[in-house]
Amino acid sequence: MIDAPAATTDAVAVAAELLAVGDRPTAVFCLSDSLAFAVYRAAREAGLRIPADLSVIGYDDHQLAVLVDPGLTTLAWDEDAIVEGAVSQLTGLLDGSPADLPPFRPELVVRGSTTVPQRRRATG
Repeated sequence: MIDAPAATTDAVAVAAELLAVGDRPTAVFCLSDSLAFAVYRAAREAGLRIPADLSVIGYDDHQLAVLVDPGLTTLAWDEDAIVEGAVSQLTGLLDGSPADLPPFRPELVVRGSTTVPQRRRATG
């Protein structure tokens, strides 16, 4: 795991360092789509193609995930279920009968940024 700053421009530098090593990863999972967008930029600047050279997965299903090329594979929250759960919790606390909070499981949204890893080409 590599820590990256939340600011996308700063995250590009962290991603660039990760992609510059001789034994670079074949895929990157980012804990937000904004970090994934930083990886897209760092990959482009390094001459890497997504997904041929590097698969990228984000998290959030940001509205821009469909606008990048290729579209970003990401995990989406069921926002309606989260809001419903929060309202149920609040209502339960107010009337003295707190409800059990259901588990929230993100949904995988597959787009064009992922593929089966290819054999690495020797780097010089």
